Amino acid sequence: MISDKCYDLATALFKSWLLIDAAKKYVTVEERKDALAATYNAKSAVYDAGKEGALTESEITAITGDLEGIANAIRDGLLPTAKSCLEGLSEQTFMHALQEVVKCECKGNNPGVTTITKVGNPTAPTKEVLKLEKRIPLELLWKDEPNYLAQLTEEIREHGITEPITIRVREDGSQIVWDGLHRLAVAQKLGIEQIPVIYTGG
Repeated sequence: MISDKCYDLATALFKSWLLIDAAKKYVTVEERKDALAATYNAKSAVYDAGKEGALTESEITAITGDLEGIANAIRDGLLPTAKSCLEGLSEQTFMHALQEVVKCECKGNNPGVTTITKVGNPTAPTKEVLKLEKRIPLELLWKDEPNYLAQLTEEIREHGITEPITIRVREDGSQIVWDGLHRLAVAQKLGIEQIPVIYTGG
């Protein structure tokens, strides 16, 4: 049975692979919006895997660089190119995940091995999300719903943000904060630096 330590490592790495593979499948059926969303989600998952110690800095740079190039190809309508790149990247990340899990299991309970915590939703810097177009201006929320936001502020102060902010990716690659605007407003007020996000097409 796989150890908890190696299970957590596998969770971080295979999450990145699953999102890359999802992007490949969307590109195959020419669903550009969903393919872009999956690519952005994969990029966030790679960064998260790095923060958890599952990927090295050079591995993060290489994979996210590939994903950015793939996102550009999808935006430009170069779907055969994107598909070819995603096929190679999907196989590469899957094999890397397998190798790292096997390596982890072989090390057993060596105290020198870093413990990896379970990965939740991909995260993004709050200041970057705040720069995006928003379905409803945050200032309007504070004006119209001060009581609800005050209550939400206390909940988030105590428990953190547990539900991701939804960012829609349009076909041209532009992004808009679609859901979770109240949580984003509170994150801005409390100075929370990283927030959970999920990208969707549409």
